Order: sequence, then C-alpha cells, then structure tokens
Amino acid sequence: DDAGARALADALTKGENSHVKSLVISYGGLLGAAGAKDLGEMLGKNSSLTKLSLSNVPLGDEGAKHIIAGAKESKCLVVLEMNYVRMSEGSGGALCELLEGSHSPKELNVVSNSLE
Repeated sequence: DDAGARALADALTKGENSHVKSLVISYGGLLGAAGAKDLGEMLGKNSSLTKLSLSNVPLGDEGAKHIIAGAKESKCLVVLEMNYVRMSEGSGGALCELLEGSHSPKELNVVSNSLE
C-alpha cells in the first residue's frame, strides 16, 4: 500500500541501502498515486538504483507522472519498465519530456498501456 511504498522509498534513500541496484514491484494492487509520489521522489535522491520495474500496478496517469518525474531527476536510472500500469495518453507528454532529458533511461518499456 502507499504506507509500504513510503517506507520502501525512505529505506532506499538512506546510505546503508545504496547497494540496491534493481527494484521490481509486481501485482502491487494497493500502490496508488501517493505511493508513486514517494517512489518518484526516491528516484531523484537515490544514487544506486539502475532499474525500476513496475508491472501490473494500477498507477494511472497521476502515479505514472510521479514515477516519470523522479526518473527525470535520477542520475543513475538506466532501465524503467512500467507495464500494465494503466497509463493513458495523459502520460504521453511526461514520457516525451523524460526521453528528451539529458539523464533519460537507456531502456524504457511501457507495454500494455493505453498510450494511443
């Protein structure tokens, strides 16, 4: 849930957890926009996470935009996967801005969303 996402984000911004390189969250049905905001903020602060994979997590456009904003701030994120997260064309502009940025991920996977 969002409280769990907040705790996870807090843990990943602390120095003793700087060894974590990959985070996979799948089938996190209770992760909402507030939890996505916490994870997005963590992406901007974390100095080691190179891969974030979110799959079957109902973020919607609001949550997706929080993750994308954090990815834009990240200096180390190489792979961003947001599959089946209920993004629509409302997230398209944010994705374009991410790809145009100087620190954009080298691999972006957005399978099975409604980005028409």
